Amino acid sequence: MDQFMKPIELGFRMTIDGAGLNEIVSLLQRALHSDANIDVQSEARMKVSRNALFAGQKPPEDRGLLIDTNQVAKLLQVSARTVWKMEHAGEMPKAIRIGKAVRWGYEEIQEWVAAGCPAADQWTTSWRRLKNS
Repeated sequence: MDQFMKPIELGFRMTIDGAGLNEIVSLLQRALHSDANIDVQSEARMKVSRNALFAGQKPPEDRGLLIDTNQVAKLLQVSARTVWKMEHAGEMPKAIRIGKAVRWGYEEIQEWVAAGCPAADQWTTSWRRLKNS
């Protein structure tokens, strides 16, 4: 075992007067308050961006519009490698490629599973009909 991995015990004693204690409490309160402000600000920013993305309509609460390979694998209860093999073999809907990112439409994957997981060429025709109806 490395000498730095062994537990060591430290002890110290400090005496603080009332002013010092008040200063410590004040610093802790400001630190906690600033964390709360960061959360409020980030939530507000997120809300504004959602409104921009969904044109003021309520965004889906359960999932994002696009999901990655790991999320598809989780939905299908298979490995990510199996998802890749299925996609390349034409056994599932085609992925959407945005730069290097590979994603699938969440709604499309749900409908594909509900339809019995047909091959990609059969699915493309069915999916177009579903979207247009």
